[in-house]
Amino acid sequence: MSSGLQALYLRLERMKTLRIGVIGGGQLARMMAPAALNLGIELSILCESEETASARAVAHAPVGDYKDRQTVLDFAESVDVVTFDHEHVPAEILHELVDKGVRVHPGPDALIHAQDKIVMREAVERLGLPNPQWCATDTAADVVAFGEKAGWPIIAKTPRGGYDGKGVEKLDSADDVERISAWFERGQVLCEELVDFSRELSALVARRPSGQTAAWPVAQRSRPRCTSRSARHHERGTRTRPRRSPKPADWQAKLIVSRQVRLARSEAQPCTPLRWPQMRSRSLGRAR
Repeated sequence: MSSGLQALYLRLERMKTLRIGVIGGGQLARMMAPAALNLGIELSILCESEETASARAVAHAPVGDYKDRQTVLDFAESVDVVTFDHEHVPAEILHELVDKGVRVHPGPDALIHAQDKIVMREAVERLGLPNPQWCATDTAADVVAFGEKAGWPIIAKTPRGGYDGKGVEKLDSADDVERISAWFERGQVLCEELVDFSRELSALVARRPSGQTAAWPVAQRSRPRCTSRSARHHERGTRTRPRRSPKPADWQAKLIVSRQVRLARSEAQPCTPLRWPQMRSRSLGRAR
């Protein structure tokens, strides 16, 4: 090939649109669609069904089971990089993608901290960051022992699969432990001390494959304190407005963000920088 044709070919390759594949068709994937359009990125979403929130938000939304190995491999073949709407994709499938040279962000070694709450607690403790009292329990007797040590009530959680209250139980005494006895059939149960809090702070940190990080302002959501007065109003069918918590001080926000960045950097796996745009004409079996 002449040098002129080769230069033209390279220019044409650079004009190709980057295609990002999202596993999971929930609301987060749907929210990515307009942002991807504005950035000139082609978004492909592997949906659980045609009725999911994002199925009609993008042009390419195949339906398939994210727990099925071949379905995920075929989907990854059609995109340049794989990311997620949720954290429930089996780790062994993700490791296979990485072994085949597929760019997966976040990688399975980082995603495991969202998949397994016990692994997350261990990582936070390893980094010396604040943690409530917690224990990975194997039996109901272990739960009772933890409750006696930490003080009742305690919070019990399934390490995997729980969200928005699912797989979470408040245990007021040893008599309540029977409610979670079936959980041990699936493995360990995470027990934590009950933390009295009035607001929830969230820090969002993004990390490039090169290691560069960016942080957004800390957001908060206030929670009403459970008082007898608010309980009485609830029984009467009225609500009391929760007292607004003050915004976090600058030093608090910076501390939270710095800890999030530290956690992201410590758990992130080394990865090859993603070129913009990527060539899509490579087979899944080739190193990328």
